[in-house]
Amino acid sequence: MKQGIIQGVALASALTLLTAPALVAAQGNAGENYLRFSGAVLLANDRDIDEDFDDFNFSGDAKFRNGELFSIALGREVTPWLDMEFELGHLEAPFDKLEGRVRESTTGLEAPVSESVSGKMSGWFGFVNAHFRPMRGSLFEPYFGGGIGLASLEEDLEGDTSSDTELALNATLGLDYNIREDVAIGGQYRYIWADMSTTGYGDNAFTASAVSLSLKISF
Repeated sequence: MKQGIIQGVALASALTLLTAPALVAAQGNAGENYLRFSGAVLLANDRDIDEDFDDFNFSGDAKFRNGELFSIALGREVTPWLDMEFELGHLEAPFDKLEGRVRESTTGLEAPVSESVSGKMSGWFGFVNAHFRPMRGSLFEPYFGGGIGLASLEEDLEGDTSSDTELALNATLGLDYNIREDVAIGGQYRYIWADMSTTGYGDNAFTASAVSLSLKISF
């Protein structure tokens, strides 16, 4: 299931960005520039961990508390129904607890564990996004799309840190309300995937959902 979601996000992002130049060429330049400011509640998915620590092994999940995400995007309405933008942002997701089983290395004895831990996943990201807007100009404007970019994340678990900059993808579904011609407020759901195959504990990716509010100013 998780692999299917990741593949779907990657496919949607790739198709969006690969077809955008052709669509722009076909439609011509049709719109305005804009700035979009967003703040979100970040709902990070559990990290699967199977790791050796000194004289014991832990196998289970690292769970997160609700985190936060902030971003600013500079974009352009390149056709009557397509926006393209560059987005820069920061995210932070604090660890909550470890749940799973511990096994003592010498005796092989195992026991269940549920322990609060300190630390967080945090870092910066940059995306090139494309958003399709089939109802541009209406009072309420739904849109969908995705993007590809880089995420520079640091994982800090009980003071043990690791960091790297790797590929990141996102898929987006949103709705804007046009207060006036050049100002809109909106809500957005986004699924984020960031590669962590060369760093950190646990599985090979950091994944999260973000539910945000945004302010868009056109100029």
